[in-house]
Amino acid sequence: MKITKFKLILILVILAGLIVNLLPVLQGIFPITYDQGRDFLWVKNQVDFRQPSLIGPAGSMRGVYFGPLWFWLLSLPYIIFNGSPLAMTLFNAVIVYSSVILAALVVRKYDSRVAYFIIFLGFISPAIHNLASYPFSQHLLPVLTALFIYSLTAMLHSSN
Repeated sequence: MKITKFKLILILVILAGLIVNLLPVLQGIFPITYDQGRDFLWVKNQVDFRQPSLIGPAGSMRGVYFGPLWFWLLSLPYIIFNGSPLAMTLFNAVIVYSSVILAALVVRKYDSRVAYFIIFLGFISPAIHNLASYPFSQHLLPVLTALFIYSLTAMLHSSN
């Protein structure tokens, strides 16, 4: 596989974007607000006190809750890294950046230039860097949306 000048620039942009965003996180500079504290406590209760939850965080409407998937996913870095908020934040960054890569993989089937643009834009975007710098349950939506779109395109192509 020959690496072209364009692909080399793309790799450098990805690395620069990750360094710019993840260096402050690795130094412990990331917010832990009410929502993150609540999520960490729910995960602690599930893991340490063995009280699994079948509902997730409350939505903005009274009586409406998200699913427990976010808490179950946060349990993985909690268990592996002994409850470190840094590990949970880095886990969130993996989820956010994987949604950019997944979206590019879906689009790549149709136009590789657009896929490269998605990766380029995703890794230099301040909005994406902001999302990746703190864990929040709604950060699962981009990756789940990309999976949903991928499954729809796969179904459309399988019917032909």
